[in-house]
Amino acid sequence: MKELIQSLNKNKILWILIFGILILPFNKVFFTDYPNFYIGKFNFFQTQSILVAEIPILIGSLLVLLQKLFSSKIQKFQFLPYLFFFWILILEPSFHLLVGITLLVALFQLNPEQRKLLILSFFITTGFQAILATTQLILQSDLGLKIIGEPTINENIKGIAKFKIKDHLILRSYGTLPHPNLLGAYLSLATLNISYRYKYFTSIFFAGLLSSFSIAATYINSLTEALKLSIQRKERVILVLALSALVTISVSASRIYQTNHENIEERLVQIEETIKKDLTIKEILLGYETTTQTEVKLKPWEIVPTHNIYFLTFQNYGLIAFLLLISMLLYTFKKHPVNGLFLILMFFFDHFWLTLPHGLILLILTLALFQKNQDSQAKTQLAS
Repeated sequence: MKELIQSLNKNKILWILIFGILILPFNKVFFTDYPNFYIGKFNFFQTQSILVAEIPILIGSLLVLLQKLFSSKIQKFQFLPYLFFFWILILEPSFHLLVGITLLVALFQLNPEQRKLLILSFFITTGFQAILATTQLILQSDLGLKIIGEPTINENIKGIAKFKIKDHLILRSYGTLPHPNLLGAYLSLATLNISYRYKYFTSIFFAGLLSSFSIAATYINSLTEALKLSIQRKERVILVLALSALVTISVSASRIYQTNHENIEERLVQIEETIKKDLTIKEILLGYETTTQTEVKLKPWEIVPTHNIYFLTFQNYGLIAFLLLISMLLYTFKKHPVNGLFLILMFFFDHFWLTLPHGLILLILTLALFQKNQDSQAKTQLAS
């Protein structure tokens, strides 16, 4: 604790950024245009908003960059591997993407001690999410923490994430995030990136992950955890993997069996409807507008982005952006196979990595903050 306080005092420039990371999962937003829910047409993805956490993250990132610039210690930023984000910013400028890119550049300017402080902040806030999610599962209700963005968890809420075991309804946990799948992604990355020195805390993260009942996050976490253990060559790898697989399968089996096939069919129909025929060269290269709103008879609040980052990227931003995305993922996998594989697989199953600020900033942290930390760990292991 004494070392932590000394490190915080030494790096006061990071205080605002640390605060931003701590409140990142809190789903508190400012709407910057007229919220249509007053007339029954609200759709979060079509209403401009700013996540509260984005403000300190942007200010903190700018302070880091300004400090490095004025002290002439600014480091060279590897622009090409992350050209994907800059290209999208040109095609579709947004405040969320501007925050993400600023954070991306700032993270590469941090020294190991500063990165450790931000990583610790991430583990603290995800630890809180794990404990909250586990409690929500046990109580089958929210805890009334609306002040920090906790959603109302009640079986009477239309659209609440749930499933059935026989005739018993199970409500999935949200933490303070907009959806259980996003909670699953946060807790998966926490388990994958926490130091082996603190392996016992992994059980807290994993309990929260299971509480989300995110099938994709849980199974992909098990696969990437296997890769992580095989790389580290830790003892009892087979036992750990067997127990992990047993718990994962037993917990999620009932949800797989009870999967709402109508929802799956609806997503497939949405993808089919948004595939535009007879594309022009410009539309192939730069993307095209979807026709889901006019051709699919969905209510405004039921319209959501395509649950596949690869298809979503090609659809909205075109072939150039798609190739830049693949290049970034291959670069990440080459440098850090664990997080790279996690992202490659997760991108097949959801959209929040690009459509929600919580997901976009989590992606930036995965690409920059945790990657740099793994570099340091690898060098330490080689030295020993």
